[in-house]
Amino acid sequence: MTPKSSTRRDELYLSDIVRSARSIATFLKGVEEDQWLRDEQLQSAVQWKIMNIGEAANGLSEAARARRPEIPWREIRGLRNILAHAYFSVDLGAVWRTSRIDVPVMERQALDLLWLINPEVAKQLETDGGSAGG
Repeated sequence: MTPKSSTRRDELYLSDIVRSARSIATFLKGVEEDQWLRDEQLQSAVQWKIMNIGEAANGLSEAARARRPEIPWREIRGLRNILAHAYFSVDLGAVWRTSRIDVPVMERQALDLLWLINPEVAKQLETDGGSAGG
């Protein structure tokens, strides 16, 4: 893969991470944990977006991940694998905490990395709320 196509692919994956994180925030706006625990549809929507984040993180080039070693890339991919393959043992409380605490941090980190790779795409994501990148 050429460096240019690898960079474009990284832009798309990072944009997907940011947009998925924003979707999770929208889904959970005004929702309390007890409501979350009773709402299977909401759980499914959030878990799907977390799986998308994990899939996008897995698709990033090693070079892109190396630019932000503080981001727990392996754990992000691991959570995706648990949700996809060990769904019968998912701790919904842990998913709730991840969605409320870790996902917003990850959104910011992914956007910061996107600023390093392509400031134009990052700026568009910041100004229009998420329609950049593909």
